[in-house]
Amino acid sequence: KAVSSLRCSSWEFGVLLPMEWVFWISYELRRAASEAVGCDDNPVKVASVKSWSVEAKSRVRRAFEETVCHSSGKCVPLLWQMYISFEISAGYFSKAKRLHVRALHSCPSCGSLWRIAASIN
Repeated sequence: KAVSSLRCSSWEFGVLLPMEWVFWISYELRRAASEAVGCDDNPVKVASVKSWSVEAKSRVRRAFEETVCHSSGKCVPLLWQMYISFEISAGYFSKAKRLHVRALHSCPSCGSLWRIAASIN
């Protein structure tokens, strides 16, 4: 609840920092993984992204989309890399390729995004 209240108050003013985006996405990823495993207190158990529910994947995708579409998040290569890695681990390679094109369009000078192209293609 602390993350969501921070997120709502920061969005009212439109001043979310890139690290806050990372915290929010990390929270959503952990929440989805713990729902798939069925327990909140055991971080050792990890469920494959492919075994997550459709709702959990949608929630994580929504967090990523809001992040990379926001003016303070669209030029942060780490956020794009996390999003692309999520789609690859979920088995959606065509979505990962489309995301990669969007990422290169938003951050054309980022060398790490250009290196990801070799692993996707």
